[in-house]
Amino acid sequence: EELKENEFKDLYDTPEENKTYVKDVTIDTDFELLFPDSYINNIAERLSLYTKLNELETEEELTRFENDLIDRFGELPPQVTDLLNSVKI
Repeated sequence: EELKENEFKDLYDTPEENKTYVKDVTIDTDFELLFPDSYINNIAERLSLYTKLNELETEEELTRFENDLIDRFGELPPQVTDLLNSVKI
């Protein structure tokens, strides 16, 4: 699709108004992508953090979020690292 839009744009006669963009993405993985109970034991806090994570729009915001987690809860467990990496993707 990227080549179609950039490199070979003149070959395709696609009007701009017909383009659709995906806003939600689902990633299937064998990794555990979560905040473990042992890392954040308060359910309301975990849900709040998932909501904040969902609202992030830039990689800089994600980096700040990661640093805030480390400041508040300590070193990130592998599940959280995998979760943040999946968001980064």
